[in-house]
Amino acid sequence: MNEIEKSNRRVEMSAVLSDAVYKYEVAYTAGRKNPTEVAVGVLDDAGVDSSSYDIVDSMYDPNSGVAAIAVYDKVTEETYIAYAGTNMDADGHKDIIVDAAIGLNDTLYLKEKSQPAVDFYDRVEAKGHYITTTTGHSYGEFQSGRVALERQVLYNYGYQGAPQSVNGKTAQEMISNGDSKLFKIIHSSN
Repeated sequence: MNEIEKSNRRVEMSAVLSDAVYKYEVAYTAGRKNPTEVAVGVLDDAGVDSSSYDIVDSMYDPNSGVAAIAVYDKVTEETYIAYAGTNMDADGHKDIIVDAAIGLNDTLYLKEKSQPAVDFYDRVEAKGHYITTTTGHSYGEFQSGRVALERQVLYNYGYQGAPQSVNGKTAQEMISNGDSKLFKIIHSSN
């Protein structure tokens, strides 16, 4: 397989995995006995040959709402990690609170809520998997992007990703300085 074919395969798999991890998260939080079967069903429906990959790990963190699956691709001999995006059907308000923190640039809170995503990467890597690709949609892309930056992942394919706010003032700084529109809106309504 040449590098162009590998690149095309990574893009195709990341797109399917970005959808599969949503379904995994819903199945997990609904209490299904084997939620990874749901992810496999998404890959099957997308036409991915079941003999070409293995789901090697999965996780859901109830405190942060972070969900992820790790897939070993037998075609490229690489492992991909997909993170679920905002998913009201799975964990209700948890992802929405983090979405608001992204908008407010609450960097300390976001680092704390992203830790389960980084920990999952470390766990998969510790099992001997060569992780080349992270992926996700929306909030999942936010998670995969942070992991890619922190762990120097070669490829990060995102779909309609939430912005990475790593510089500029935090919400707390804007409020304490009195220079945010949010501050003015909140205080003008009182």
